[in-house]
Amino acid sequence: MFLVMHTQAQAFPVSEGSRGEEVYAAQVLLIAGGFLGDGADGDFGGKTKAAVIKAQEHFGFEANGTVGNALYNMLLEYATNKGKGTADSGGEVRIGSRGKGVEEVQEKLKAFGYYDGLIDGVAGVKTAVAVAKFQRKCGIWSSGIVNKETREAIETRPAKRAGKTITMHATAYSPQDPGVGKYTATGARVRKGIVAVDPKVIPLGTKLYIEGYGEAVAADVGGGIKNYVIDIAFDTHSEAIAFGRRNVVVTILE
Repeated sequence: MFLVMHTQAQAFPVSEGSRGEEVYAAQVLLIAGGFLGDGADGDFGGKTKAAVIKAQEHFGFEANGTVGNALYNMLLEYATNKGKGTADSGGEVRIGSRGKGVEEVQEKLKAFGYYDGLIDGVAGVKTAVAVAKFQRKCGIWSSGIVNKETREAIETRPAKRAGKTITMHATAYSPQDPGVGKYTATGARVRKGIVAVDPKVIPLGTKLYIEGYGEAVAADVGGGIKNYVIDIAFDTHSEAIAFGRRNVVVTILE
């Protein structure tokens, strides 16, 4: 039997209503294992719960719809065993794949800002989550599996231009503002260092430096955030009010 050497390092348990990176991780494993037919989006809804229950019944766990450490590790081993094999250059990549094809995907997604792990040619959960986020941005089924359609999207998309500067009109918001939730459209927590952008201008996942603010990640969108408008997150309402509205120079980082 193939043994998984690296077990989970996520913050579990997660259950219906949870959002964020841990949910993304659980979803790509459920998809890889054949339990979830929906795409990964970082939002633990009814379909994800039904898939978790299906997996729990398959592995003999209590069918309570919650992903704890034991179930996560079982899903990881199951998905890795199911997907293990060599991924040749340009080939399919899924959790468990190893080889040049995995390195190619990791390098491209790192250049795009979706992946910040090692370029090691080993497709684990972190690689699959990065793939799923890229797929969502491209309007492809966010399975975390690199098929022909995803490979073509990866190969034809240009990398972001590091060092490019853009003058933008900045507004500010915080999780304390009326009508603002605790999480962004990508599942990140609203906090200082997060900004909302128009993805047509700045792709989600892009790392930025904003004058008068500091480093940030484009991780949110908004109905009023169009073209060269950027909405900058702060931890408190008072900080957002103090920042106000102003034009800023935004630099795209590596």
